[in-house]
Amino acid sequence: RVGFIKLDIEGAELSALQGAMHTLLRDKPFLAICVYHRKGDVLAIMDYLKRVIPEYRFWLRQYSSVGVDTVLYAAV
Repeated sequence: RVGFIKLDIEGAELSALQGAMHTLLRDKPFLAICVYHRKGDVLAIMDYLKRVIPEYRFWLRQYSSVGVDTVLYAAV
């Protein structure tokens, strides 16, 4: 069982989530996803996850004042 997934893979986060779809559906893990690498990732990732697992709730946290280190969290 997968309980937690953390992704900081330089802009490939959405692709990784798409590849992990069966794991996401099976285990509904807590997610921590860096969303500052590519413009539009926040909405694209939230949209994808909401379509796959409608129960996910989201929140963002920014760990620096210059716009980097922004993490999207998702949990059921």
